[in-house]
Amino acid sequence: MLYLYPFYNNEQEISEVRFDEDFMQHDLNVEFLNEYTNKFQSKTVRKRVDLLLKIYAL
Repeated sequence: MLYLYPFYNNEQEISEVRFDEDFMQHDLNVEFLNEYTNKFQSKTVRKRVDLLLKIYAL
């Protein structure tokens, strides 16, 4: 989703998606997410993922 939709480019827009907080805090594999993000080799996707991780304090 962060790759496909260009309007998710700031904290407010990503916050409004309202991901499941329980999943984000307990089940999301951050290491896997970072590895997968690096495979895109996109600064834009990296920025969006970093914002997502910041919002959920991961």
